[in-house]
Amino acid sequence: MRTGKSCPKRRCRRRMQHLLFSKVLSDAARDAAKYAALVAVVSSSGSVFESSLMTVAMLLPTAVLGLYAGEVADSLPKRTVIAGAYALAAGACFLIPTIFGTEIGPLVALVFLVSAFGQLAAPAENSVVPLVASERQVPSATSMLGLASSLGTGFG
Repeated sequence: MRTGKSCPKRRCRRRMQHLLFSKVLSDAARDAAKYAALVAVVSSSGSVFESSLMTVAMLLPTAVLGLYAGEVADSLPKRTVIAGAYALAAGACFLIPTIFGTEIGPLVALVFLVSAFGQLAAPAENSVVPLVASERQVPSATSMLGLASSLGTGFG
């Protein structure tokens, strides 16, 4: 992939649109899986404690793995990190409920893993911006990527 400096204007615009669209979809899918697990736990048990466990499982990877995930994402090829994180999260969404069921324990593990893989993919996604935007466009493209992430979270 070319750097943003030598990228023709039309090609840069198309690549940036693809990146923004994929960011919206990936964040929507990740958050939909997390919120669906939370709704499943609350509707089956109605326990405040169990819903709190789910919330902790959503937030813990950010606090614990945030810096380390960024280091891993920076040390590996970006496409490998993004594809691997998405594939592992998708696999967890299918395998954990199928094998272990939809009790509180497996769903907490599922939410934790989906959040952890999201922590791994996010820095790799953000570091792609200079590859799809010109030098002058990088600040606004980074802001637009943050907006796309927020939109995806809202849709999820």
